[in-house]
Amino acid sequence: MDFKSLLNLASLAVVVLYAYFVFVGHAPSNLYLLADGLAGSVLLYLVVKGNRAFNVLVSLVWLVANYVMKFEKSHPLWLAYDGFALASFASMVKV
Repeated sequence: MDFKSLLNLASLAVVVLYAYFVFVGHAPSNLYLLADGLAGSVLLYLVVKGNRAFNVLVSLVWLVANYVMKFEKSHPLWLAYDGFALASFASMVKV
C-alpha cells in the first residue's frame, strides 16, 4: 500500500467518524481524539505538501482553535466543525 492510498484511507476514516458524530451524537472521548488526530495529521500533511486550499486551511485552524478554547464536545462549534470538516474530507476522498 503506497502513501497516497494510506492518506485516502485515513481521510475516509475521518469522514465515517465525523458523520457518526454529526448524525448519531455523543461518542466515547477516545473516539473523538482518534478522529481529530487523524484529521489533524492529514490536514497538516496537506498544508506542508503545498495544498493551501481554503477548506483545508480553515479545517486545520478551526480544529486547533476548538482545542485551544477547550470547548466541551457538546458545544455547537464542535458540531459545526465536524460538519464542515466532514464536507471538506468527503470532497478529498477518492472512491
